[in-house]
Amino acid sequence: MQIFISFASEQSKTAESIYRKLLASGYDVFFSSDSIRAGEGYDERIRDAIVDADAVIFLASPDSLQQGCYTLTELQMISRKWEDPTGVVMPVLLEGSTYADLPAYLGAVTSAIDPKGSIESEVVATVIDVWPVAGGGEHRRATNLLAGILVVLLLGLGSWMLVASAGDLAAGAFDIENGL
Repeated sequence: MQIFISFASEQSKTAESIYRKLLASGYDVFFSSDSIRAGEGYDERIRDAIVDADAVIFLASPDSLQQGCYTLTELQMISRKWEDPTGVVMPVLLEGSTYADLPAYLGAVTSAIDPKGSIESEVVATVIDVWPVAGGGEHRRATNLLAGILVVLLLGLGSWMLVASAGDLAAGAFDIENGL
């Protein structure tokens, strides 16, 4: 599952912590600070990431909801992809923002995360509950592939040993029959 994190620059530390915890949990995550290389077109890369996303975490704060903030531009791009944000956009209320502060587009989302403790831990726990990793992300896919190869090798080795021991038994029975 590819998750896009939308945040104002003032929340970059919180967003980065969420990003790192989601990666560790097996998610593929677009985080603009790590995902956009120098010289790459910012708007185009953001647009492509939103198109590729399966879900969005929107960090709502007075900064991200302020007129002229790029997060509102991202939200417009997101609304073009999904007319209804229910089930695909997860608003997270930060720094005194309330459900009433959210843009009209997010009004269809009946529940926003309003963290009371660790923002990052609550967001990641909710993501895991709402959007379970299907296939486990890149790290888990690689682990599953290696495990599959190991199983095939072990089955092959076991079959070879079984055939070899059956051959030894047959040879022993021949020896006994013929008095050898």
